[in-house]
Amino acid sequence: MNSEAHLFNHEGYGEAFIGMAAHASNMTQLDRMISEDCFGGGINQAVLAPHINVKSACRYHLRPEVLQRKIQSTFAQAVTLCDCWSIIEATPKMVATFILWINAKGINAAVIYFESLAMQLAEIEGLEEDCESLDENPEDSDAPAAEFGYHPIGCEISTTAACPDCGCINNTADEFETDDTAEIFCDACDNIFTVHKFIPVASWESVQPKWYRNLLRGVRIQRDLDELKDTGKRVFDNKNLNHGQAGVFWYEYHKAEAKLMDDVKSNLSDSAKNLLNQIAKANGNLGSLGTLLFKIQDGTVTTENPPSKYEWNIIWAAYKVRKAAAVTTH
Repeated sequence: MNSEAHLFNHEGYGEAFIGMAAHASNMTQLDRMISEDCFGGGINQAVLAPHINVKSACRYHLRPEVLQRKIQSTFAQAVTLCDCWSIIEATPKMVATFILWINAKGINAAVIYFESLAMQLAEIEGLEEDCESLDENPEDSDAPAAEFGYHPIGCEISTTAACPDCGCINNTADEFETDDTAEIFCDACDNIFTVHKFIPVASWESVQPKWYRNLLRGVRIQRDLDELKDTGKRVFDNKNLNHGQAGVFWYEYHKAEAKLMDDVKSNLSDSAKNLLNQIAKANGNLGSLGTLLFKIQDGTVTTENPPSKYEWNIIWAAYKVRKAAAVTTH
């Protein structure tokens, strides 16, 4: 299954809108964008992302980015040639001939020639207010083009498929129309089999070594900050991760750390709450309060049920914010 398709499955988080909201709150920003902006589903769980369909009325053989790769020109030169060829209504066969001529004569000569040819034709016929459609069916030229197109993410479009009976590789590029599946007649044995249009692409993580995937899983499900810190220290000391693995690991590490610290903030002890309250109300006695906090933390001043070491991180962060605000006001 396409890994992005899991973003649209909220069954493990509850029912209806509540489950969807609970799942969304647990997503990364990128995952949430995919969940909100894309469309999931289909027989093989393809996820489709919308894009502005700016090329809907532009034939493939007249697209500058395609032409540029074939003639090794600048993009501006390719745009000029495509504009000229649009005016003379060049067909794919004509463009193929033009490309051979360009490769033989050079791009500069081609630009001068086709600009002159297009201008002469425009002078003869006159420029119409609206350019004529280049569609093969002129009767459909007035139909508005779709505003959006869709492309799959986390998967690729099938172009070949192996027959399950004889193993022959069959071409599937032209078999799909509006459906996501197609029935293929094997070229070798005439067997009929079903192929899917969208094929999930193996994610970067899925092709990593098992020990590394287990490392990431251990970080993601970690519920103890001390154990998480120990894992981070081992990884830092060993330095056995490559650049990509290290980047993903530390991202997941800091994400897990932030989540566990949020849990600490949500379940503060009474002593931690009391000290935070004193910090919030402190005015001119911040210095003496800071001294008291140091003494409580190192045990010089004893209190009942003192804050944990991670609660102290929260307390000192609040103290620094309060101190900075006091300096600003004075």
